[in-house]
Amino acid sequence: MLPFGDYHTHTIYSHGKGDIIDNARVAKAKGLFQLAITDHGFDHQLYNVDRAKLPEMKEKIKSAEKETGIEIFLGIEANFVSLDGTIDVLPSDMEYLELINLGFHRFVKGKFSDKLKMFYPNILHVKTKSQIEKNTDMVMRALDKNKVDVLVHLNYGFQVDIKRLVPSLISHNTVVEINGRKNCLTDRELLYLAEHGVKMILNSDAHLAENVGEVNTGLNLVERLNLPHELIVNLQISLKFARLSLKTTCTFLKKVPSFNSINPNVFESLIVRTQPSIQISLSAYFSFCLYKSFKITFSILSS
Repeated sequence: MLPFGDYHTHTIYSHGKGDIIDNARVAKAKGLFQLAITDHGFDHQLYNVDRAKLPEMKEKIKSAEKETGIEIFLGIEANFVSLDGTIDVLPSDMEYLELINLGFHRFVKGKFSDKLKMFYPNILHVKTKSQIEKNTDMVMRALDKNKVDVLVHLNYGFQVDIKRLVPSLISHNTVVEINGRKNCLTDRELLYLAEHGVKMILNSDAHLAENVGEVNTGLNLVERLNLPHELIVNLQISLKFARLSLKTTCTFLKKVPSFNSINPNVFESLIVRTQPSIQISLSAYFSFCLYKSFKITFSILSS
């Protein structure tokens, strides 16, 4: 089974090597339906994206969508900048941003007091109980203060207490990433997340265009640990994540051979006439029917 989309990729606007169109073309070639461009946050001291470039990036995304036909989101890989849960995304940034990934990075602007208590100990790989508690508190405060869609490469560069974090993840509906480049979650932690119904996502964290969609590390973990597929948000179609558009859902349905004898516009009409909350349920229901009744995989659709 292939993922529906890849929601953690980088470009020349921060630490990547390819442009937006390069990532989009690879995503299309690998059969993805969605892609997110999530360059490093504004306060990263080495590889930050420039706020002034967001309108330009948005225009490039429109052009790439037109060429490739896939849906592309402009997001960001935001940074923790303070122990109080502050991140480097402003309310005004949300005019352009559609997806907020959040991860710990070592070289970030901030107060010296925060660096002394949080950044420097983690750089030195301090993993005392006290430090882990501070890290966990910071993450929980960040989720309380900000709308974070995905926590990326959790436990990379800093350690948190997964058990303490789970209630916050659930209450804020925050997704945990299984990173294709540097997964640092143990089997026990992943199983604990699954046991408590925490949603997860498989992302590539691609810094090269050719690596977009490369999530074999995550797929192997999902299968080896028998993680429930319904908890992996990009192994299914759902309006609940990444603002999946009506257009994409209906386009997917129209490509299914088993539905050739049915007018696919019936589904579009049905969804359009309902309230947003019901739209989500209908879309999820159609996905369930496709997966369970027809055993259709994304690899077949993209072939």
